[in-house]
Amino acid sequence: MPAMPPAAPPPAPSIGPDLSAVQQGMLDVLRGLADPIYAVLDCTASASFIDAARATGSPVEVLSESSGPCVTSLNPESPQAAQLAADGWGKNWGIYITSRQPLPIVRNHLRRFQVLLSQDGVEFQFRFHSPTLLRAFLPTLNVEEAKTLFGPIGAILIEGNTPDNLLLFVRGPEGTLVKTLPLSSGSAAGA
Repeated sequence: MPAMPPAAPPPAPSIGPDLSAVQQGMLDVLRGLADPIYAVLDCTASASFIDAARATGSPVEVLSESSGPCVTSLNPESPQAAQLAADGWGKNWGIYITSRQPLPIVRNHLRRFQVLLSQDGVEFQFRFHSPTLLRAFLPTLNVEEAKTLFGPIGAILIEGNTPDNLLLFVRGPEGTLVKTLPLSSGSAAGA
């Protein structure tokens, strides 16, 4: 009777949450970026993530006490990034930005945009962390407005109209440029 081959070892348990192909694709895009990444989040919606980030020693900077956004650096290879993708992608929790500047400079830059004036001089709270708002707002910027808004920010990444797409905004010669990145198991890698 022939000897039975040894049984293959069981697969290693996955570390972190199980991610859909879309969530994995989003993380793959973030992992492919050259500049440091920051998450700009609605602190109320993402409270569990914020608490976990603080528990691991990651600084979390509040942008505005009145409207509740905060910013934190994000290592896309970390279990926290995977948890944020699992829990928040597709729920309009916030946006991602890239910048070569440290967190305090990014925080101070973003704080400049918490309260804006409308064309008729009325102040309003600008929800910089809202994907829905930014999808409509960013394409309308002229070159000077884009220069001011982006400042030290290299790119702004937000959910598309559906979570199957990620929108990448950068400053362009006439305002903002946008690239739509479809998210699936094979299409986002190397984007």
